[in-house]
Amino acid sequence: MTSAIYYKETQDLVQTFSQEDQAYFQDLWDYFNFAGFLYEEKALKEQVYNLALDFSQASGDGWTAKDYFGQDPKGMADQILENMPKESTRSVLKYGAIVSGIVIFYRLLSDFASQAVLVLKPLVYLTDSILGLLAVGLLFYLLRRLIFAEEKSKKAIYVAVVLVLGIYFISEIVGVRFLPAFAWLTVPNPWDTFLMTGASAGLILWQWKEEFVRAFIFPILSFLVVGFLHRWTLAQGIQNSTMTMILPTVIIVIGLMIYYWFMISALKKNKTENGE
Repeated sequence: MTSAIYYKETQDLVQTFSQEDQAYFQDLWDYFNFAGFLYEEKALKEQVYNLALDFSQASGDGWTAKDYFGQDPKGMADQILENMPKESTRSVLKYGAIVSGIVIFYRLLSDFASQAVLVLKPLVYLTDSILGLLAVGLLFYLLRRLIFAEEKSKKAIYVAVVLVLGIYFISEIVGVRFLPAFAWLTVPNPWDTFLMTGASAGLILWQWKEEFVRAFIFPILSFLVVGFLHRWTLAQGIQNSTMTMILPTVIIVIGLMIYYWFMISALKKNKTENGE
């Protein structure tokens, strides 16, 4: 079976558990998922599926999840992970490239929407990539620790998550401004428009099948439209604040509102399908 099939079969099995057993197993499942970057995806999903299948059979004999898996699910999961095949260096680099690509793309999109011409900044993109990888890695580590943490430890982890996000965004917004203008390359209009339109279309088509990722289409389109509007107002010599500030802000806000509405609807739909 493929990774997607293992995931779907596991979901179907979990729906047959009692509410208490579902909560127990979901925490166990999430713990494995947050370790996903370090271990082979298919092997990890197969392991979780086998655990769900074994417990499904045991629950028919009256076992609860706590009785079957024990009072220390984290310790059991860690023992299983010790024997799991590690993800290859190539796959880890692939995931890193995807994270870096997304961060760089949104930097380009933001610059396209706010600047008269697009300026490529290699040193900024390298910094974006490093900060993005560090932030994602730390967040996955903290969220994984959070699942089975005691109540006192959870508060400290929540604070750590907020600090990581705060430092990341401050570094992205303020820190990169102090980087030297090394090897900057100006992409004049209309080539910057062609570049960003093509890149956006490629990203949208690549991820169209993923329902949650599809929600990102709306902020992408809103930033693109603002970029087009910015270039049009400059070409027409328009300088009134309605066209240069208010309308772009409204477009971006609408795009973000549609994104959040789409995400909330998708989450509700997912909960309904899972019988929650």
